Amino acid sequence: MEYLYKIKQLYIQCEFKDYSEKQIRNLYKINPSHKILSGIWTGPIFRKGFVITDNGLYINLGLNSKLLNIFIEKKDTDILFSIDKVIANDIKNSSDSFVSKLSIKRENQINSIYFKTINDETKQTLLDLLHFGLNQGEIPKIDLQPIVIQKKSSKFQNFIDFLSTSIIDIKKNISLRFSKLKHKQKETKKIIQNKSFSFSLFFSHFFDFFSSLAFMAFVIISLKPELLAADLPFDRNPTRITEFIGNLCLQIKLLDPPAEELLSIRNLWVTIFLSLFILFKTLVIFLCHSSKKFVSFLMPILTILTCFFVSEKFLLFVLFCIILYFCFELLCDFPPKTIIKKLIFLIISSIILYFLAHTILMKSQMFEIFSEIDKALKNLFQQLSLPIFFW
Repeated sequence: MEYLYKIKQLYIQCEFKDYSEKQIRNLYKINPSHKILSGIWTGPIFRKGFVITDNGLYINLGLNSKLLNIFIEKKDTDILFSIDKVIANDIKNSSDSFVSKLSIKRENQINSIYFKTINDETKQTLLDLLHFGLNQGEIPKIDLQPIVIQKKSSKFQNFIDFLSTSIIDIKKNISLRFSKLKHKQKETKKIIQNKSFSFSLFFSHFFDFFSSLAFMAFVIISLKPELLAADLPFDRNPTRITEFIGNLCLQIKLLDPPAEELLSIRNLWVTIFLSLFILFKTLVIFLCHSSKKFVSFLMPILTILTCFFVSEKFLLFVLFCIILYFCFELLCDFPPKTIIKKLIFLIISSIILYFLAHTILMKSQMFEIFSEIDKALKNLFQQLSLPIFFW
């Protein structure tokens, strides 16, 4: 649907006061480097129409027009202006049968403006002004009255433009300040989020590492309760919970069943390590930024269930544990490189702690071994020494 414009009288303005020029630049979105030479208005008050600059022609006929803030550059060749009388089909606010159609033909583009029927003299004058303005960058010096009225810049119009441009500048400044404030708030929020994310990420890895150590300790104590043979400052009287978990661990078939006196203390320690494993894994799930928390919680449960065939099919148990470990880590959105590094560090730490536990258990034998090594080294150095004085 096209919009119909009226041209009661053409006006030309060649002089512009400072605020009036600023307002015209705002209305027509004129490039700051382009110099305004003249304006062709279709009415006496609202400066709708055409603005001629040293670089081309600007067109603005209001919000209802498809030609809002159009710029035709001088270097555009084969630009044709024509005004034809056409039937008023699909023309909004038209009560006439015929209207005048201004066509601007450019390369692969045609823009049309519809006016109420204008007389031939006004039609030809408008075409001459547009052709001359686009090609020469100015309007003819001849007197075109009464067809075209020369409009002068007034102090009152400049004052109105001053108020209008001031309001626009204030709105721009307020918008800019709000934009800066909003950007600052976003940056502050982002910094807080990054700190919070770093904090939660650190403790996620921390609890995840020690949960894995607790699980390994749970498995080792279940398989080798003799590591608890030393006197420990804990109550060995069984409770319902420790006895229940201990009975579950008894389902693990061992090559060498534990002595009866070790069962109560073993039940206590496997309960402690299993509880730590579940607690730490739960903390990891809540600290990590994963949306699959329920699925993540299933991985520790499946890991515990794999313990029932640890003594019979140990390699299969290890394989399942590693697969479930990777599944849990990926569900928590940990990077693959971090997962692998943490797994390697976990294996090394477990081996060291395993040997350390045996060293503590065999401390008397270890003292004898180290004393024998010490005697052997002293004897070796005595044999290697020379019968001389070094000083």
